[in-house]
Amino acid sequence: MQFEHEFRSSECTYFALTYPFSYNDCQELLNSYEGLLARSSTVYFNRELLGYSKEKRRVDLLTISSTENMEPAKEEGIDGLFPLGLSKRPHKFDKDCIFVTARVHPGEVQGSHMLNGLLSFLLKECDCCCSCRKHPVAEIARKQFVFKVIPMLNPDGVYRGCFRLDSLGQNLNLSLIHISEPTRLGMISYAVFCLKKKKKKK
Repeated sequence: MQFEHEFRSSECTYFALTYPFSYNDCQELLNSYEGLLARSSTVYFNRELLGYSKEKRRVDLLTISSTENMEPAKEEGIDGLFPLGLSKRPHKFDKDCIFVTARVHPGEVQGSHMLNGLLSFLLKECDCCCSCRKHPVAEIARKQFVFKVIPMLNPDGVYRGCFRLDSLGQNLNLSLIHISEPTRLGMISYAVFCLKKKKKKK
């Protein structure tokens, strides 16, 4: 691919593969959803701190569903995760679970835009611009499934501008494929291992 650009000033110019979506952008988006859905009667939305990255950035875990088939009990803790305690753990659901993650490779910014579109759809309560508060397809999806979402699996790599690696120079995607027991490859690998192991036991 080739392109031309005319520099019309001495100001710094940046070229990007796609429209950027940073760690701070992710946090601002999650903060806005958290405030918007705090009193929702049709969307079950729970945001919790799965853990901190090696450089102490948040790795968030979202639980999205409806209140249908929601159990009174909450999910248990997992050793080494959820450093803020169990108060933010979501309720259990008698539904199939869909597990979604993005940005294990920091340079795959398109993954964030795709995930943001999924979140926008799942959290919709309306299919128009008015305040009718109901979107039939999203409502069916929430009734039938519980969605577990990690919007940014490698926040250190995103912050540092890496393309495929984390702050330790590791390709987490390859680490997760081959992991069979918790290793010292990082908290994120351990987190995904524990979550997958927990789902298999159910």
